[in-house]
Amino acid sequence: MKSISFTNDVTSLCFHPTELNILAACEINGAVSCYRVEEESSEQLFTAKYHKDSCRVVEFSDDGKELYSGGKDKSFQILDTSTGKPILKKAAAHDDPINALSPLDPHIVVTGDEGGVVKIWDTRERKLAMKYSVNEDFISDFAYVSEKSTLLATSADGRLSVFDIRKKKPIRVSDNQEDELLSVVLVKDTKKAVVGSEDGILSIFSWDNWGDLTDRLPGHPGSIDSIAKLDESRILTGCSDGKIRLVSIFPNKVLTSLRDHDLDLMIERIRLNADGTVLASCSHENMVRFWDTSDLGAGDDDEDEEEDDEDDNDDSDEDAEESNAEDNEDGDEPEEDDQHEDDQDEAESDDEDRSEKEVPRKGKRVSKDSDDDSESEKRKPKKSEPQVKKHRPNATQNAYFGDLD
Repeated sequence: MKSISFTNDVTSLCFHPTELNILAACEINGAVSCYRVEEESSEQLFTAKYHKDSCRVVEFSDDGKELYSGGKDKSFQILDTSTGKPILKKAAAHDDPINALSPLDPHIVVTGDEGGVVKIWDTRERKLAMKYSVNEDFISDFAYVSEKSTLLATSADGRLSVFDIRKKKPIRVSDNQEDELLSVVLVKDTKKAVVGSEDGILSIFSWDNWGDLTDRLPGHPGSIDSIAKLDESRILTGCSDGKIRLVSIFPNKVLTSLRDHDLDLMIERIRLNADGTVLASCSHENMVRFWDTSDLGAGDDDEDEEEDDEDDNDDSDEDAEESNAEDNEDGDEPEEDDQHEDDQDEAESDDEDRSEKEVPRKGKRVSKDSDDDSESEKRKPKKSEPQVKKHRPNATQNAYFGDLD
């Protein structure tokens, strides 16, 4: 499919949940647009400037009848997908700019802001249903399991928060991972949560074991700002080095890379269409690009049984590792194998060093037009920008049930 050009930088995008070729995107000037995407051309269905400042996120409802958007102006809106006209607008929904948003169940939507506050809204009753103030830096992404009413939220404070949206207190807040957590997706039939970080690590959490990660996968030279699930054992990642990678989960390894975006432009958002055959991506540019994923093949689920056994036998695995370490100390392994592994480790270390030198870190990037504040606005605040911390209670607050506008 041909790329779609926009007037301003595109900050986020999403595909319709049932219509394969319907795509929505938002821009840094506050505009939201909807397109019918064809092989050789695209038809704009509607566009308007719905936000006073940068629009940072757009998401369709599960039935595709509504389109949600949230932005720097601290508001969120609901649009009628068929007409593009607003159904509901909540101005001043947060004290800080909205950075993440996701429809949950019918008439329920969650929003997260730069200050770390998460709010659950009942759009039918037009009021706030729940508020959580457990994180201390911007909320970057959400994942949700409707059957369990369980919401996962990643934050730049390095913690993964888990909520039952019917209750006032979180189920669990993970240990600090000492790294900004930027994206999350559920795989393995929701048994695993894969979290992307600023330092290019994929952290893997096991369901009901939210205190700390159970596995990790390095291999990205920059921040992992967006993740899309291809199937239960494979994901696609959007990285700040401009590459989109195909990654296997159990066995954990980076399989391949799709063609590059411009290397100096971090990938902001990636999303798959309803049948997973087309991937859309946006970077810090005025364009949406499309990628054919049909030739990536089907995932191998043969590892599921092995991975389940691994969960049930964590202690046994640790004992086995200790036993192997003792065997190595006794000299049971040939010296030639040790030398071969040392050479491999040294080569991999050299490769990682070169990657860190060649790829600029996200916090050090210079915006394309530093003289224009609107053009320099991005979906997430820079680490180098001073953040004014507002006083918030440490415990979860009771919700204030205020009417929406």
